[in-house]
Amino acid sequence: MTAVLGQERALHVLREAMRHRHVSHAWIFHGPYGVGKFTAAAAFARLLLDPEATDESLARFDPPQGTETAQLVERGLHPDLHIIRRTLAAVSDNPTLRSKRLSNIPIDLLREFMIGGECGDGRFREAPVFKSAVMGHAKVFIVEESELLDFVGQNALLKTLEEPPAHTYIVLLTTRVDRLLPTIRSRCQRVPFARLDEDSMRRWMQRHRLALEGDAERWALALADGSPGTAVFAARHDLHRWAEELGPEFDRLAQGEYAPKLGDMLARRVDELAKALVKERESKASAPEDDEGEGESDAGTAAGDGQPRTKASKQSANHEAAGWLAAVLGHVARQRLHECVRKGHDPSFWLELVDLVGGAERAVHSNLNLKHVFANLVTQAADRAAMHRVGSAP
Repeated sequence: MTAVLGQERALHVLREAMRHRHVSHAWIFHGPYGVGKFTAAAAFARLLLDPEATDESLARFDPPQGTETAQLVERGLHPDLHIIRRTLAAVSDNPTLRSKRLSNIPIDLLREFMIGGECGDGRFREAPVFKSAVMGHAKVFIVEESELLDFVGQNALLKTLEEPPAHTYIVLLTTRVDRLLPTIRSRCQRVPFARLDEDSMRRWMQRHRLALEGDAERWALALADGSPGTAVFAARHDLHRWAEELGPEFDRLAQGEYAPKLGDMLARRVDELAKALVKERESKASAPEDDEGEGESDAGTAAGDGQPRTKASKQSANHEAAGWLAAVLGHVARQRLHECVRKGHDPSFWLELVDLVGGAERAVHSNLNLKHVFANLVTQAADRAAMHRVGSAP
């Protein structure tokens, strides 16, 4: 059985396409972070690429094990499976592209590794998408974070989608399908992936045995909200400890005990996590991205592209780490809000804290200084707490 859990609607679409051997050349797998899009795409690719896939395995959406194709894909060495991600810039033959720390998928990267054409360095690249399959069966291109393709790149990709080569399949993965052009969406078969229900999440947790116990496991499940990828990340980076440390600090802030060092603590948490993310990604030469859960975990057995990663951007990692801090603080605030409602207390401070945290996250994305951003967050939160205390005074 495929490793994807809790995505019966998505798998039904793929099973039916396989069972009737009526497989579209272009697909969009869309849905929340960490719910199984990459794992499903990797299984899809194995079925399309493996000449030993039987009618039964196609109908069940269950790739055969132990075949030559399976071994090559698992090792990230299959010549007809192409995974397009921004980190391919590290192995570009364009020095300018290779030196960049990318926050998007530029047109030159797309031309070099997929669609071909004249690049910014004045050189013309042949299109891998139009070359014959090396192993003579099919070719599959999986584009991760396809929402990071800019307007020029999406328009360039459109021609390939309109006139696809024979036996070539393109799968766009995205958490933001609205950022893909309507003309892109209209030319692809769309497959929605949803957050897992509670039963599927618990089965996933039992199967994977994350290094969590008791309260930490319950907390990770609540934070994940149906995303195994989030649970994996929370366990790997001990985000429960963040909540245990930061929750009481904001409790004191809500009660008027201004914490002058809290801003530095928040900035330090983001900086430490960002550095850890950079180190992780620079050390992984050929594993797939670990930002997706399998619905199951996309961080699992799906193959990478066998290519080294680019030097990770600290700035980009800061953005991601700030997002995780916002998720943790947002979860803490929602817990406190529910407690206030249950006890009949005014929840206004916690409601406003959610907005303040969102503003701090946006400020980090604008590349403002971390210490300044979080010092301002704490100051604003203290001001709001004081306003609510004054407003509630007799």
